Amino acid sequence: MDIMSNNILYLFGNELRKSKHDYMIVAVVQSLIWIASYIVSIVKYNKLYVDVSTAGLDLGTGTTVVTILDMQRFGITILAVSVVYAAFIWMREYTSGHKSIYTIMMLPQERHHIFIVKFLNAVTMFYMNLILFIAITILVCLVAPFVMNGGVFMNPFTAMMHSSLATAIYMPMTFRNFLVTDVLIVAANTSLIALAFLINRFCMYKSGFAKFISVVVSISLFVFMLFMSFILVYETEVIYMAVISIVVGYFASKYILQRLEF
Repeated sequence: MDIMSNNILYLFGNELRKSKHDYMIVAVVQSLIWIASYIVSIVKYNKLYVDVSTAGLDLGTGTTVVTILDMQRFGITILAVSVVYAAFIWMREYTSGHKSIYTIMMLPQERHHIFIVKFLNAVTMFYMNLILFIAITILVCLVAPFVMNGGVFMNPFTAMMHSSLATAIYMPMTFRNFLVTDVLIVAANTSLIALAFLINRFCMYKSGFAKFISVVVSISLFVFMLFMSFILVYETEVIYMAVISIVVGYFASKYILQRLEF
């Protein structure tokens, strides 16, 4: 068990080193998107404030960041980028001109370590995105009151908790909500993305019917991910669905990996 853990940690470290530029690019692009979005919202509010004041109307005093920033809309890129990245790291492994060292090392035994390592990489990207988004949002909440017309200071953590973001997956209000949304759902989605890719890879050289089934399964898994992440609000059902998805995704991916040609 210790040997397996050490091996996975070593391979995970190698995967992160290989992906360091991915993290840097994502961090820079995401930061620019979020900061630019917040600036645009503040500028639009200030223009509205001036127009209303010029017309002799009263927009109201004591405006807070919560009033003008749609944090949920801005934060949707956290999940979007994480989903795309989870698919990207699998495609890169199989479509690039050279195989990574750890993939070659794992053949022909212990192929399921590939799933575990890429799973950890995708989950790490999600948490990097989440932490970065919270840090930038806190910074904006601290600065915004001083550049908003009629704006007042509000504790940044209170601002986020009272925004639409608090009802989304990004800022859970309780530990149970954190466990369900930021742990189980993220893990389940990551497992299902890997499974969808491996099914398509496995059926790539099969009959036309097998390819058709792989496409149908992939679309179904994607719809299921959306349903579990955004539509279903009953936490107990989400827990069961997420746990089953993680288990099925792991064992099905492990089965396929053992039968894939590299």
